[in-house]
Amino acid sequence: SGLGEVLCHTPPARDARVCKAEVRSACLSGTLVLPRQGKGGERPACGYLVTKDRVVLVDDGDFVQPVLKRLIKDKRPTEHSVGRFLYAFFEQLIARDLHRLEEIEERAEQLEDQVLAHELEDFSAPMTALRKQTMAWFRYYSQLDDVACELKENENGFFTEGETMLFRLFEDRVIRLREESQLLREYCGQIQSMFQSEIDIRQNRIMQILTIVTTIFLPLTLLTGWYGMNFDMPELSWEYGYPVVIVLAVVIVAVLLFTSKSYFEVVILLIVFAVAAVLNMGTNCLCGTISFISNAVTVILQLALAIDYAIILCHRFSDEHETKDTREACIAALSKAIPEISSSSLTTISGLGALAFMHFG
Repeated sequence: SGLGEVLCHTPPARDARVCKAEVRSACLSGTLVLPRQGKGGERPACGYLVTKDRVVLVDDGDFVQPVLKRLIKDKRPTEHSVGRFLYAFFEQLIARDLHRLEEIEERAEQLEDQVLAHELEDFSAPMTALRKQTMAWFRYYSQLDDVACELKENENGFFTEGETMLFRLFEDRVIRLREESQLLREYCGQIQSMFQSEIDIRQNRIMQILTIVTTIFLPLTLLTGWYGMNFDMPELSWEYGYPVVIVLAVVIVAVLLFTSKSYFEVVILLIVFAVAAVLNMGTNCLCGTISFISNAVTVILQLALAIDYAIILCHRFSDEHETKDTREACIAALSKAIPEISSSSLTTISGLGALAFMHFG
């Protein structure tokens, strides 16, 4: 009956989810779960129980039997010792793991070559599976290290000093394998970063083309809207009016392009200008209750103010981003740009206030 009370602590394999070892008063029990998939697609697992004179293994599948056959084939010296048998069993579990990690590394190298060759199609699914696999192996070795620590500590006194030394050697091997799996995880992360960089480069190229097209047609749009107004302009009767306006528009766009660090920055500035102009026009933009001259003045005023303030904020962000990450650079740029923009806006506010109280007689 005493043996039956001990054997009842043997954990079943079907409920095993992690590798663990639990020390009890008369035994040591736990479960083992491998990260690789078995023949049925499930992860091989088993439960084990260790007493002073026996080892009990519980397996619902075909996990334990091949390991025992390899032990018999290799003629590992167990010397009818529980500790040596347990050490040989655990050694067989990790005997081929280095080759499996090398296979994972080869698959990662193939994905890296694929990214370097700019072949980005059919990349995400294999990389996601590879990252999950490396994470599973790393978690497996971390749990197996905990099991080795429990065996090495020998709280029940089941093992001799020589056997605890063997478990210490097993723990060292598990730690080295865990470090290898960690390197593989980092390697996969680097490949994922390379892939994302290639995606960003492709998007930047597309945005560069769109920005160039927008920049080319911007002066034409400005001229069309300007000369579509129904009032006389001095340059219409001047011989060099059109050439001067065209050259001026090209110069403005060229200055924006050459003073900006990226083509997309010009598009952002133009969007800021357009949104600010629409907001400043308010409901009059829809109802049309003010004159076209006031509308023109509003657009010109926002062209000066919105672009000016946007350039200040943009340049502040570029300076801060050289030494800080994106979030911290945004916070620092706002805190430093707001005083400058506020002091600059006082002149505009004063002018508009004076204009509001002017009397025309």
